Amino acid sequence: MLFRKLLLFSGFAVIIFIIILVAFSVFQSGYYYQYDIDEINHLQKAYLLAVGSKPFTDFFSIHSPIFHAFLIPLFALFGFTLKAIDAGRLVMIILFCARIVLSFQLIKKVFNVRTALLFIPVYLFDPFTVFTSMQIRPDNLMLTVYIFGLLLFVQSFLTRSLRLILLSGFVFGITLLIQIKVLGSVLIILMVLALYSHVHYRLKEFWFFIAGFVLSFILFFGYFILNGSFVAMFTHLFIFAPLIASSATYSNLAFGFFYNPNNAFIFGLEGKPLNWMYVWILPLLSGAGLYKVVVEKGIKFDKIGILRVILVLTFIFQFLTMFYLKNAYIQYYLQLTWFLVVFVAFSIDGLLSSLSYSKLAQNICFVILFILFINLANVSLEANRARSKIRDNSLVWSANLRKIWSIIPESSSVFPNILYRPIGYPTAFGDEEFRYPFPQLVKQQLPKYSSYFQKNKTQYLIIDDMASFIRLEEGLENYV
Repeated sequence: MLFRKLLLFSGFAVIIFIIILVAFSVFQSGYYYQYDIDEINHLQKAYLLAVGSKPFTDFFSIHSPIFHAFLIPLFALFGFTLKAIDAGRLVMIILFCARIVLSFQLIKKVFNVRTALLFIPVYLFDPFTVFTSMQIRPDNLMLTVYIFGLLLFVQSFLTRSLRLILLSGFVFGITLLIQIKVLGSVLIILMVLALYSHVHYRLKEFWFFIAGFVLSFILFFGYFILNGSFVAMFTHLFIFAPLIASSATYSNLAFGFFYNPNNAFIFGLEGKPLNWMYVWILPLLSGAGLYKVVVEKGIKFDKIGILRVILVLTFIFQFLTMFYLKNAYIQYYLQLTWFLVVFVAFSIDGLLSSLSYSKLAQNICFVILFILFINLANVSLEANRARSKIRDNSLVWSANLRKIWSIIPESSSVFPNILYRPIGYPTAFGDEEFRYPFPQLVKQQLPKYSSYFQKNKTQYLIIDDMASFIRLEEGLENYV
């Protein structure tokens, strides 16, 4: 008996040590992986806000400025330098850690402690999570706030606190304002809560939730009404953003595109490594967890059951939606994989619980899972370290950028736009009009180059090819 306890204790100690190693390699992968152009674009928009530019009127954007305002303190600490980019990755790592802690607390309340513990390694092993979770994108802030809202929501039901349900409504409103793509998930919460309140004659909770939700929009809209850019904000976020998404032309990014093998950028290794197989297994195991929640636990509208219903419906919605997206960019997997991992952890916990009648079966299952754990950890460590060494050769632009910075004063605008310099045209660096398949309606809203240059007194133009530059617009040659 003592020997078995010592063996189990040693096994758990080894597991915890390995999880710490994997977590460190995940952070290393997230911090050192190359920067994508959209990450730099978000930092540029944060810079524009920091120097006093008004979003939607001074520069075009289909993203809410909440995320960019969230990044502004970086510049107070590091200035408008390349160090601020690295600091941005550190902030995303902190958000990732916060999601793990919040998820643990949420899963513990909704399911049990063992499922919450299983969630951590399953989440760290997922290569899609590793790839997306520490990049400088608003999706990472959105998902963190969304999970926090779920935690507040379930806590409000456990304590019957009207203050907490008011706050949870406010938090979900902020979540939607950070990224409108979370609209479906928020609507599911609203519908389930409305039904629950009607069945249990607790409409007060529903109206408090609605009050908090509406309050977030009142504050957000009020800000733009006061600074005179409400119409521009509403047009960009709620009209142009869906138009641009619906006009995308890259049809090869359908759901499943990132499941292809030989993708060292995502999986860290070529071929079909174990972590590539892992992403294929997750949907199957999550289906088992979903079945266990629905069939064995049952759909109940009690204090905990309401959140289980929300998780089930949202997971199904997220999964089915991926088949209808015109472009299932890797960011769209961020929320889906979180749900996958939650239900996978619950399915593994269900497997262990079902073997409780037999110690032999439990031991055999534990040994199999331990072997799988060791192999996944080994591959993850190797893959994460390999990804952390991927560097895009174009990042040599930092040397060129420093040279350009030395020529162009900090207060002078430039076109095409560059990082940490005022814009010569109302698009941020990495978000130039000619880079995206804008619908004609959106193009018409952008001013002519020459007129905006004159208005902005743009003195610096970076011209690589004079012929192609002039073709951008009639009359531009005269301005030059």
